Formats: sequence, C-alpha cells, structure tokens
Amino acid sequence: MTPHWARALVQELRKIDAEEKPHGLYGLRGSRRVGPRLPKLASLLVAPPIGLLKRIGVAPGGGLNSQTFSFTVAGPRDVLIDIETHADTKVRAFGDTFRLDRHTSPPNRPAPDLRTLLPKLSSRLFQTREEYPYSFGLLFIGHYSKQRDLSAFLAPVVEADFLERYSLRNCGDTWQDGHGRTFWSTVQLWSAEQEQETRPSTL
Repeated sequence: MTPHWARALVQELRKIDAEEKPHGLYGLRGSRRVGPRLPKLASLLVAPPIGLLKRIGVAPGGGLNSQTFSFTVAGPRDVLIDIETHADTKVRAFGDTFRLDRHTSPPNRPAPDLRTLLPKLSSRLFQTREEYPYSFGLLFIGHYSKQRDLSAFLAPVVEADFLERYSLRNCGDTWQDGHGRTFWSTVQLWSAEQEQETRPSTL
C-alpha cells in the first residue's frame, strides 16, 4: 500500500501547480529568482511561503540541499526524498504571461535514467543503520509537450513487474497544464520502506 505521506505529497504538488499563477511548477524557480542564479527547487518547496511539508503535516528533517529534502512521519519514520526534473518544452515570459515557445528548442538536457536510479532506493535501505526505520523516495516532476511521449517515458518504471522486482511503491498524477500552455505535467513519487523488524541491527 502506498504510504499516506506519499499520496498527500503528490496531491499538494498538483495544488501548488494550480496556485502558482501564472507559471505553475514549471516556472517556479524562475519566478523566485533574485540575481543571476536560480534558487534550488527543494528549498523553494519546503520553505515559506509554499511550505510543502507543513501542508502535508510532517516535521521537517535536516537533510535539505539543492535536490533533496527530508522529514519525519508517525512511527517514527525518517523519510529522505531526492528530486529529479525534466522538460522537453521551452516556456518564455511574454509580459505578465508565460507561453510555450514553439520556435526555440528546449535545453539539450537528457531525461533522468529512472530505470537506473529507482533500483538504488531499495539498496539504500540495507545500507542504513539508524535509530528509526527509513523510507527513501524519488520525486519526478516532468513537463512534456506531448502526452504520448510522457506516457512512453514513464511506462517502464510504473509497471507492476518493475515495482515488485525492486520492492517499490509508486503514486502519481498527470494533467494538462492549467495555465494555458498546452503541455502536460506529471508528478510521480516512488518509495521504498525499511520495515521495523527487518532493519539491520545497530549493534
């Protein structure tokens, strides 16, 4: 069963995409830019005014950097989330609005290799020796100009055989952009949980 915190996190991220007008999750970093450098996505999501962890009712942890955040849930259980993003689109600001730029190619940045990254979540469970059980998660936020390309990218890593092979749980949501830019957005979260009775001994 997918953990409650995972479902809540995905639901809140979709709400944040709708609330952050006119740019959504796609333009979140650009909208908060101060100076030449873009702020880190993990920090933007966790810190006020967005406050993602407060919205899902969990206590922030200490593991916060550019692409990682952590928190503690009831149990207690410590959760560490890595963030990966990808967009095959290019959006530009035109006055007070953001529109899909169909005449400029997006940055030539390859999509993350989820088939390599995701199996590592389970292997990390056996390398962790802490007082409380751990959960490791990978959060993917993607934006694709065509729904079929997004579906093809996700298909190998959301199928039941893949999830069962690596003891992973997945929950996610996909929607057409609500800010008039005609692309598709997705939030997907995979998690692996360390069971209390099977955790490595700390002795």
